[in-house]
Amino acid sequence: INYEYYFSSMTSNAFKLQPDIIDPAEKVLILGGQAEYPVSKNLMVSADYKNYNYKISGRADYYGGEGKYSVSDIWGLGSGIHRMNGKDDESGYYESRVYVYRNFAKIDAVIDLFDVAYDEKINDVKNAYSGTLAIGYKPNKKIHLSSDLSYLHNPEFNNDVRLFFKFIYGFDISKGDESREKGVD
Repeated sequence: INYEYYFSSMTSNAFKLQPDIIDPAEKVLILGGQAEYPVSKNLMVSADYKNYNYKISGRADYYGGEGKYSVSDIWGLGSGIHRMNGKDDESGYYESRVYVYRNFAKIDAVIDLFDVAYDEKINDVKNAYSGTLAIGYKPNKKIHLSSDLSYLHNPEFNNDVRLFFKFIYGFDISKGDESREKGVD
């Protein structure tokens, strides 16, 4: 990733590079992989690793694991923990996540909790965290309505509440005249 080009085609000034935040001359090569193992029909464990090789900031390693347990499409839960090791304490942190989901006929719900514990405080914040409650409703096979309510605490915002609404419509696409394919004149 070449940061100068990565952030250049923006739709908002919110994504404009600020030299004191992100150096436009920064470049990074990210290599890594993930391995998953199905312990049973309902339980999956995985481990992953990524190496971030920054031109200016140096090298960082991101690694960890996750576990997912599900009972068909009805409900499930998961958790994971990861570590980011950079060249100094400012770029090191532990990341953890726990989530649970449940489907009730046409309604689905998710609770997702996320925490980042920094090795060194950033803007006087040692721990960044978020909690999200998402509720969705599928009145039929084509329409899915949902909303997400999130609370965040991080180095940029002490209290950040977000509400997001989604309307998803699945279109049917077919090639040509279906009556010809069925042999109907």
